[in-house]
Amino acid sequence: MIYRTISAGEIIAKIYRDLGNTIQIADWEQDALEWIGEALEHIGAGVQLEKKQDSLTISSFRALLPTDLVQLIDVFYSASVTQTTETAYTSEITIAGTNGDLVIGINGTDYSETFSSDLTTTAENFITSHATALAAAGFTATSADEVITLVCLDLDDTITLTDSSTGDMSYTESATAAILTVGSAQKYALNRSSGTLHGGIATTIRDDEPEFTGESYVLNPDYIHTSFETGYLFITYMGLPVDANGIPLVPDDMSYREAFFWYILKMLMMRGWKHPTGMDWTFANSQWQRYCTQARNAANMPDIGQYDQFLKSWVKLVPTPMKRESFFEEHDLRNPNWTYGNSDYSV
Repeated sequence: MIYRTISAGEIIAKIYRDLGNTIQIADWEQDALEWIGEALEHIGAGVQLEKKQDSLTISSFRALLPTDLVQLIDVFYSASVTQTTETAYTSEITIAGTNGDLVIGINGTDYSETFSSDLTTTAENFITSHATALAAAGFTATSADEVITLVCLDLDDTITLTDSSTGDMSYTESATAAILTVGSAQKYALNRSSGTLHGGIATTIRDDEPEFTGESYVLNPDYIHTSFETGYLFITYMGLPVDANGIPLVPDDMSYREAFFWYILKMLMMRGWKHPTGMDWTFANSQWQRYCTQARNAANMPDIGQYDQFLKSWVKLVPTPMKRESFFEEHDLRNPNWTYGNSDYSV
């Protein structure tokens, strides 16, 4: 079992350190990210994914699935959701500096304020200048000391900031993701449909479909189709982890790092690159095969907790009461002359 991850960018950085400037193939770093993805698929261990959650808005009986979804675990439906300012996407912006203009780019639009007196006054002036415009853009804005707080009014909206401040003005952000409160109406898990024609596709004949029982969903490429025309889905799924720059995260394990290293090297050799020591593709491929197997074994090796789960799962398969424990309970009734122990044993 592997518990930690590192950015795929660190794998590429290792190749730079190990091989220096010997790789004269243009833009090979972009290709290396793709090759790391291919190597992950070849290794094929569940530890490479992370469990994620997301909310989807249903429109016209369908919703777009997350782009990083690999395996769907559970689907939960609600006809409505609510969100208060306490549970909305919130961005706390802490400003700093003593002169110049504070320029905060919010979702592509710049909002500026010149430093005045102190940071508290500058933050207050920023709210006074831009509260109306920010409200029109879908945000509430407040300030306390040197902190400006933005809250999204739209359920599906988030905040992306860019800093274009002048002088020594700057800021840092602390963001809190939105939390949706599920409505009380029609709140339950959905079943995956076994019908040949899904109820959400043609509602006029749903009562005539013999295999349709209750509300459900079907999966198609990129979309999940539901028997509801509108509403919200809350899903749990296994997805691909990424770092803050959108670069994939990979298991932090020596066997994985070596496997990536040799896979990238053999792919570079297929592009015509020659190793400075004369190492050929056959050797690189054999090393990749070796560490690919090691990485898969390292990832799939259970820890103590997983061993315990495995034990409990198998114990549940044993009939209760267990045969070994109940075998002698009525032994005297079947063998009335039997005497326990060896006291009356004779040859």
